[in-house]
Amino acid sequence: MMRKLVIWIQGSNGAGKTTQSRLLIDHLTKGVEEVDRMSVIDDKCYYTRYGSSGVAVLGKIGKNACTGLDSVYSKLGADGVGISLEKALDDEEISIIVMECVFGTMAWYNRWISMGIRDKFKLFVFHLDFTMWDNFNRISQRRALKQERDDWWNVPLEDTVYKNVGSKNRETRTIFNKLNGTHEKSDGKLAEVCFQLDAIEPSKVIHNKIVGHIFNNL
Repeated sequence: MMRKLVIWIQGSNGAGKTTQSRLLIDHLTKGVEEVDRMSVIDDKCYYTRYGSSGVAVLGKIGKNACTGLDSVYSKLGADGVGISLEKALDDEEISIIVMECVFGTMAWYNRWISMGIRDKFKLFVFHLDFTMWDNFNRISQRRALKQERDDWWNVPLEDTVYKNVGSKNRETRTIFNKLNGTHEKSDGKLAEVCFQLDAIEPSKVIHNKIVGHIFNNL
């Protein structure tokens, strides 16, 4: 049986994960007549299928800032992410699954192993990486945009932002390195394809690189 494709877009707060998920879904569903979204919601399960395109996203890509799995993670938890992925893999209408969540951890991967679903899919991982400095600047820029301000450099950030965002910036890089087999404690590469991308590049440039890497490695 042909294995399905799971595309995991990783990155810290403000890295552009949702933007890249939206662009990728739009690209993958282009030319498909029916792209109406249908969400499958059950106990500890949430994924959204895009018409007859064969594409799905874990959670739901909405119009608000908090989308994908982020918007439903408090309900699902790590176990629910595994269950959602398992049910999406079992859905005969789906061949490609896109996922992104700032709460992602290596515990997810370990659950896929213990659930016996890891061999059902190819895992393509894209990490949107940037320095801690650029990460904090991106957060300030987004706040300034919401406040309709031009002087983003004067937008103050709370101490908790520096603590939490800084920690997440390091953590997402560690997760990527473990999946890529480049972490000092890694035993080997865990994902079929891993690419690290510069999160401060224009979104269209990043999107084109992701699409290119996907189709060059299928």
